[in-house]
Amino acid sequence: MPTPPFALYNPALLDPDTLLGEFTARLPLLENLLKTIRGCQKGHPPQHCLLIGARGMGKTTTLWAVAHRIDRDKELRAEWQPVVFDEESRRVGDLADFWLEAIRHWEAMTESEPGLRAEHLLDEAPADLEQRAHDCFLGLLDRSGRRAVLLIDNFNELLASIREPEQLHRLRAFLMEDSRVLLIGGATSLFEEVTSIDQPFHDFFRLFDLKPLTLGEMRECLQRLAELREDREVERVLRERQGTVEALHLLTGGNPRLVKTFYRLLSEGLRADIRAELERLLDEFTPYFKAIVDALPAQQQRIFDAIALAWNPVEVASVAKTTRLASNQVSAQIRALQKVGLVREAAGSPKRKTYLLVDRFSTIHYLMRHGRAARNRLEWFVKTLLILFPDESGADMVARLAGEAAGCGDEGRRDARDLMRSAWASMTSESARRILAHKVGERMWSEEGESALGEWLDLENVHGELPEMEIVEFFRQMPAEVRQRLGYQPEVSFWWFTVAGPLGEKGAWHLAELAYRKAIELDPRDAFLWTFLGILQQHRLEQFEEAEVSYRRAIELNPKYEYAWYFLGDLQYHHLGQYSEAEVSYRKAIELDPKVALSWSSLSRVLSHAPENWPEAQECAKTALLLDPYSGSAHRQFRRVCATSVPDWCEVLPTLLSAAIKQPSDTPLFDFAIEGAMRLAHLSGSAEVLSLVEGLDGAIPFESLLDALRVMRSHDHLQSLAPERQTVALRLIERFKPEPEEGLSSDG
Repeated sequence: MPTPPFALYNPALLDPDTLLGEFTARLPLLENLLKTIRGCQKGHPPQHCLLIGARGMGKTTTLWAVAHRIDRDKELRAEWQPVVFDEESRRVGDLADFWLEAIRHWEAMTESEPGLRAEHLLDEAPADLEQRAHDCFLGLLDRSGRRAVLLIDNFNELLASIREPEQLHRLRAFLMEDSRVLLIGGATSLFEEVTSIDQPFHDFFRLFDLKPLTLGEMRECLQRLAELREDREVERVLRERQGTVEALHLLTGGNPRLVKTFYRLLSEGLRADIRAELERLLDEFTPYFKAIVDALPAQQQRIFDAIALAWNPVEVASVAKTTRLASNQVSAQIRALQKVGLVREAAGSPKRKTYLLVDRFSTIHYLMRHGRAARNRLEWFVKTLLILFPDESGADMVARLAGEAAGCGDEGRRDARDLMRSAWASMTSESARRILAHKVGERMWSEEGESALGEWLDLENVHGELPEMEIVEFFRQMPAEVRQRLGYQPEVSFWWFTVAGPLGEKGAWHLAELAYRKAIELDPRDAFLWTFLGILQQHRLEQFEEAEVSYRRAIELNPKYEYAWYFLGDLQYHHLGQYSEAEVSYRKAIELDPKVALSWSSLSRVLSHAPENWPEAQECAKTALLLDPYSGSAHRQFRRVCATSVPDWCEVLPTLLSAAIKQPSDTPLFDFAIEGAMRLAHLSGSAEVLSLVEGLDGAIPFESLLDALRVMRSHDHLQSLAPERQTVALRLIERFKPEPEEGLSSDG
């Protein structure tokens, strides 16, 4: 099924099903008009009606809706024939022309010899043409057995074209006395023939004011359009993007024609050719806008111009200065513009009233058309986008347009750059600019090529407000697979933490710090993130005071986070010279998790500074080694404080040897296990150590150690070894002979 046309300016193009299907917001008005028609009894003066509404408010559509509903209602159809005049009845110059036009439209609506009767009358050219045409029209009604509902838009222009007062009086008299004809007209505003007390149609019509659609009515209208067109994208917008719907109401002022214009923008999106989009908006809106302005008296046009060219609401005094008109004249004309629905009061003090156009797009359109350069047009185009798409989708839309335009040659790249920079300048909040910058960043992150952020936005401004964008730029230098693996999730705290890793690998410590700080900005109560920031500050940036602040913040957030306590102790011991404070921190870390070897070996190091704490230092070092025999720091600290302690070596050596067999490729562990065995053999004799090693399952890796231990037990064993094995065994024995004072130094 083909998609029905939008028919922005000619609802007659819509088939009855489509027009009535879309006709939702004005349904109460339609029902009221049909009720009026049903209430018109034969032989009684009918109640004629006049619809008053600015252009685009739906007058013509309402008149066609009346016609279609009459045709579809069995009772009304039997009684009435709708006769819809052309929107511009330029063939009417007097009352005779009015009746001739009524004949033509009757024939067209009833498909009976269209145009022939009127043309015959014109060919005859009788002196009493008006009466003959009048009688001919009524004869058509009588022969059909139905009455006529004349539906005439721009009825004010039709009356103005008749001009002769006597003819207007005759028309009024006929409409008052003959129940066979009911007239429903439309006009953009009240006009002299209706408002002046000395005019024939003063106080003649029942008036219906077509006000702008409310937000709810506009939403209902959009929803119905989407349903009829099976448009899932617009349905999603209505469901998920309340901000866009509210912005659309602000942009259109609730004008149904403008709502339809922007419906297409919601549905079809924007294309990459930005200049074409500008022209599209201008071309679609200009006929409507030009008709409005051209219909105004000259003085009102000047005042309208002054208000439109001021983006912000203006006071009477400002308009008076611009137009060089007296303030009382300006006030009077502004009131007239308010009555016709073109200008409204802005919110503010009642003592200092300010004014602006009813819908924001009229202002934008005016500024776009009267801009002094293409750049000005682009800026107002961006304002339109950001009003219509006020949330993240606006930034996404701008970034997508810019990205696609950039692929259209040098001119497209210039347009893209200007679009992005205009959008950045038009966004009033840091959060909106952040969304825009990261939308650009997302495109740069996921796409190949050498495009840099500086080609899209002013780097000085971007880095000043969003320093984390430096990281996005830096990653453009990295392989695409790295970016692909990480993805792009700048709204996720842990993503920034993950990004810091590759930055550190490249030595970009400043950017790694930015990444940690961005992660903390997104999740400021995460003790883990504060701790890693402190580690970076301590070990890479040498910002020791700042590192202490970070660790203490982590502890404040989570006093039970053992690693924050450990790294605080590490900082206090190595860089702040606070040994007693470091001891407290290490003990707290052990209290929270006694199975972390690093905390035990670090506490041992602190305690070893005081001779009275030596036994506890040895016990802590031994505990660390038993918890983690693979830890290099545990090896070093045990060697510092337990190198000559036979009981401690006896306790840890089985664990070391077993771990070395399990991980033969761990060279530091293997070497330390051999060192321990040889030291213990020198201190207490080789027999016990030899027995231990020989009893191990899988002791083959320790063949050289066994050679050395057997030689220590009996020097005769040396002669049974091959020369190369003799050399290795002797070197092992010599290497680990204890020094005379070994073990007394506290910190090695």
